[in-house]
Amino acid sequence: MSAVVEVWRWLTDVIQRLLFPVFCLRCGVEGDFLCAACQKTVPPVPVQVCVFCSVSSPNGRTCSACSRHALDGVCVRGMYDDWSWRVLITAWKFHGAAITPLLSRLLEDSIAVLPESYRTGKFMVVPVPLARRRQRERGRNQSAELANALVGHQLIVAALTRVRETAQQSQLSKKDRIRNVHAAFKANPALVQPDTNYLLIDDVVTTGATLEQAAQALKEVGATSVWAVTLARSRLL
Repeated sequence: MSAVVEVWRWLTDVIQRLLFPVFCLRCGVEGDFLCAACQKTVPPVPVQVCVFCSVSSPNGRTCSACSRHALDGVCVRGMYDDWSWRVLITAWKFHGAAITPLLSRLLEDSIAVLPESYRTGKFMVVPVPLARRRQRERGRNQSAELANALVGHQLIVAALTRVRETAQQSQLSKKDRIRNVHAAFKANPALVQPDTNYLLIDDVVTTGATLEQAAQALKEVGATSVWAVTLARSRLL
């Protein structure tokens, strides 16, 4: 992460704290949406897994048995089943963007788990676009905000668009989730460079269906590899 991005994020954070003091969502102490003590309740996941079959896998790489998939791997920061993660992400998605700096700091742990080609080589960041109806309802794309806070504008490319409306994934079974997002994305060939790694940013991953369709769209127009990082992993009930 560049020094300019770090300074800008720090300055924005300071101004927000002075004008709009915040309080820990867990214990109520003033200072941050999750205080230093309560951040210990959201440790990084101890083991990354293949998103498609849940077998333990280095970096969250898609395992050899699931290699038919376009998505090369997913690194996650925490488990959505943990109370603190549920509260943080719900507050962030539906009640404003002020939590984004905190979440971007937490997500940096996932960036550190990525393969070396992403951590040290050339890669571009692609936020997963929302369905148009949900974008209108929220007035923002939280994945784009998170990507910007994490890496800055210079590494972000809006290479994906949703080409049709989809139902909310959280309300569907695994089979229906796959059907719901099938061919839901289209990549702009002019914005996808060959021999370049692409990193998808999203909030929560469950079955990997959305990220898989996004990765497939990018690879169809020349992306070399596509990984993703998400704030949390959720179990399908």
